[in-house]
Amino acid sequence: KITYTIPQLAFGLYKVSSSLDGELCILQAIEAGYRHFDTASYYGNEDVLGRALKRSGLPREDFCIASKVWNDALISKEEGPPQAVIQSVYESLQRLDFGT
Repeated sequence: KITYTIPQLAFGLYKVSSSLDGELCILQAIEAGYRHFDTASYYGNEDVLGRALKRSGLPREDFCIASKVWNDALISKEEGPPQAVIQSVYESLQRLDFGT
């Protein structure tokens, strides 16, 4: 049986830049001990989070990542809500570069 405890304190990425500055900010959070990150496709920085996690050198399993499916993703998709949610999650995993 595998168990995992989600860290209670998350580092929120709302308004964190998708540039190198954002990546350095995330790396500093990792150095400070953060292992739980809260992002969203709407924030536009899932890709920089993925790069920072890889650059940290720590195994992916050390991190807990929370992201979100936004309502506009459900409304704008022709295939309807269930498939739109799956597609939105898949796109987030691609941006995070989590091996989808």
